[in-house]
Amino acid sequence: MPVTMSLNVSRSPTHSPTSIIYGQQMSYRGPDGAMRDFIAKKTADQIRQGNIEHMAKIASIKPVIDDDVEDEATGEARKEMAAASAARRAAEEEARKAEVKEYYARLKAKTTVIDDEMDTEAAAIARAEFAAASRARRAAEAAEIHRENEELKQRLSQIKPQIDMYRPAMTAAFAAMGPEVHMWSLEGDAADPLAAGTMVTAIAMKNDKESAAAVSDFMNLLPLGLQSRDFNGMTIMSDEFSPVAVGIGGGYMVVGETKSVEQALRAVDAKGEQGLAGDAQFTASMATLGKDPVVGMAWWNLGRQMESTGRMLAMLTDQVGGAAGLGEDGAIPGVDVGMDDLTGMTKLFKAEVVKRCFGDALLDFTSTKAGFMTRYRMMPAAAK
Repeated sequence: MPVTMSLNVSRSPTHSPTSIIYGQQMSYRGPDGAMRDFIAKKTADQIRQGNIEHMAKIASIKPVIDDDVEDEATGEARKEMAAASAARRAAEEEARKAEVKEYYARLKAKTTVIDDEMDTEAAAIARAEFAAASRARRAAEAAEIHRENEELKQRLSQIKPQIDMYRPAMTAAFAAMGPEVHMWSLEGDAADPLAAGTMVTAIAMKNDKESAAAVSDFMNLLPLGLQSRDFNGMTIMSDEFSPVAVGIGGGYMVVGETKSVEQALRAVDAKGEQGLAGDAQFTASMATLGKDPVVGMAWWNLGRQMESTGRMLAMLTDQVGGAAGLGEDGAIPGVDVGMDDLTGMTKLFKAEVVKRCFGDALLDFTSTKAGFMTRYRMMPAAAK
């Protein structure tokens, strides 16, 4: 939602020649102000009237020829000069055309001359060898391209039967999913800075047993090595050695780390307004989108994002220093950067400053006749 800020300052006319009231500057006039305004207006009217009369005189003036200059002899002389100038230009053009014609005639008459000292028998043999090598190289390149194309055709012909094998399951699964796709990042664990930045993806799907079964069957066909298990009446496919898990339930297919997928399914199964649905900042930001359809949108809690980033950097700096056995006054080997320099950088991430100046950030993509339009907005800071 656009934010308009205005500064209204009011001063007493007795202390300043001008007053600023509600963003408008108003001149303060003393007792002689009215007389000065009258004189200025009178003068402007006189100048305007004089300009009108002057332009009328100019419009009524007719051209006048000075008889002392424009006599019969002068007219005849001017005609003779014009005729001489035209004849000169015509002669110059004829000369130019003749020169061009002669140049092209000499050019066509020239024959190719071969330098006998360079075109020897040895040179001819070398040229023949170069030409033969070039032909052989092009033939080898063409043969290699042909071989690669044939191998690609062979691989494609092998892929089709595999796709046909998966086609029924793919068709059923894809028919149950979409079109909405949601992605979000989880706030990092303060105890483990290296685990920050976890992303979770949720794809909307039909919320019925047949659709859940179709998606589960398709995922089980893929060579992911995931095992299905029940989770609060929903399904999670995971493996202790796999970094990715898939959850199905509540009208979504959720993909991410196992803990993140479990938390997402808990939120789907929870009653009441938990999660973003109960976040006042999120609902206020979403309200600014209006009712027009969007292709996509994104929302950031800038204050929490800055706070999490600063905390993760501080802890990561401490871990790096501890692993290298460095204190506050120690230097990182090879780069001549002290640990105090790194810790000073993390102090720049002040979440309270961001929260005081800005609210959330909102990004939306809309479809237009010319393509797509992107709009990025900064929401106002929350009132204290």
